[in-house]
Amino acid sequence: MLIHNHFPSTLYQHQNLRWLNLVGNKMEGGLQDSFNLPALEVLLIQNNNWTGSLPSSLGNSTNLIKLQLSQSDDYLSYSGWTGGLTGGIPESNFTQIKHFFVGNQNLGGSGYQIPGFIFDSWSKDPRSGLRDFRIEGNNFEGTVPAELGDFNLLTFSIKNNNFSGSLPARIASGMKDVIIFEVRHNNLTGNFPNGEMIDGEWKGWRTKTRLRTFNIGDNNFTGPLPDMPEYVGDMSVLILSDNNFEGTIPDTWEEAFHTFFKR
Repeated sequence: MLIHNHFPSTLYQHQNLRWLNLVGNKMEGGLQDSFNLPALEVLLIQNNNWTGSLPSSLGNSTNLIKLQLSQSDDYLSYSGWTGGLTGGIPESNFTQIKHFFVGNQNLGGSGYQIPGFIFDSWSKDPRSGLRDFRIEGNNFEGTVPAELGDFNLLTFSIKNNNFSGSLPARIASGMKDVIIFEVRHNNLTGNFPNGEMIDGEWKGWRTKTRLRTFNIGDNNFTGPLPDMPEYVGDMSVLILSDNNFEGTIPDTWEEAFHTFFKR
């Protein structure tokens, strides 16, 4: 059943509500500035026709574990929806957040970067902290903060934005369990970082054994091709097109070639 309406403010009467799912309706308008569901742990409101900005009061939902606002590619295709939420990510103390999805909206724009409060208040615990960070298909700009590498992310997608500058080595040395890594279609430049020595141990792409999707195409990376993981048995997507890489094929690609050619 499709619901054609604005966000129902009567929900705020239910102060003990922990799970809210409005996925795949035709909800319109914005989320009220008085967003007040303090016990909420899961908010699933993607694939609707929201407009306006994310309310600052959303940041008061400190028990939030999963926020899903991303519009799916299929929804955008069949609905023809071209609007979306605008503005930035409101300041929040999401100390419990594990899954953050706000893709394919119209967030960001001039002056909107990834906000620093994320690194101060969101948990970096390797198991219970932030595991999924997806803001693809928006208009965020600025440089990619090195602090993102401090989260042990499983999925990291900032593709189809307006990020610029070089990618910090901390991004390569962190995220040891990353499965999906996507920075495609930005304005990133410089050599692609392979990693760095930390406490006498090399940490970088060679040591990421769970990597399945590695998508860094449509940027302005230069220099040699990046290293491949020592084990690439599960890798299924490798996109490095439309950059300015040069030189010879790195030795670390030998296992990757053997793996892909066996399929």
